[in-house]
Amino acid sequence: MTFACKNGQPASRRAGWRPVFLTLALMTIPLVGASAQPATDPDWPCAQRLVPELSAATLWQGPELPTTPPPADDATTDLAERLIDRSLPMDKATELVNETVSGTAAAERRAKMEGLFLAVIDVANRQRSGMIEGIRNFGRRQHALADRINNESRQIRDLEAQGTDAASDDLPGLREQHLWDLRIFDERQHTVRLACDEPVQVEQRSFALGRVIASTLKEQGQ
Repeated sequence: MTFACKNGQPASRRAGWRPVFLTLALMTIPLVGASAQPATDPDWPCAQRLVPELSAATLWQGPELPTTPPPADDATTDLAERLIDRSLPMDKATELVNETVSGTAAAERRAKMEGLFLAVIDVANRQRSGMIEGIRNFGRRQHALADRINNESRQIRDLEAQGTDAASDDLPGLREQHLWDLRIFDERQHTVRLACDEPVQVEQRSFALGRVIASTLKEQGQ
């Protein structure tokens, strides 16, 4: 089978790059499910809504929390870190909460449990802060890579339009780099979906712990 040539370049070879240009035309930033996320942070690439910080009052299901709680002691902070650890099954976390209640004088239980929940939220926010910053950094890198890919596309189109021997010499290397960058971009898109779920899981864990702590207080008549 023969193909018509233009400027010494097979037509099939030129046409083969059209899908790549179409792929680039469909690339948009934010990068993952952008339509679901209000454009409040251009570096946020997740479909999940960006919640920079968890609110204790929003997640708490018990009595009204103190407006100026005392700082958590080391033991409470250590327990909060154990509870927020998602490798700890929730039934084990519930046992730890119950043990803490049992070992606390009745008059101090409400303050103790509220302090524990606030410590959980503090630990959760510190964890999520690192996660969110990492995801934002990823979004910035993807922005830069998308810009480079689009620039490579323009260079390829310009070189193909020139049709000179010098342009033909430059095209193979540029095309190879272009395909490599597209592959990296796509692989990162799959990876970020997992990263985007991490802050949500911490939020869900915090809510579940708040429910356990509030329920324990209720059972104690607090």
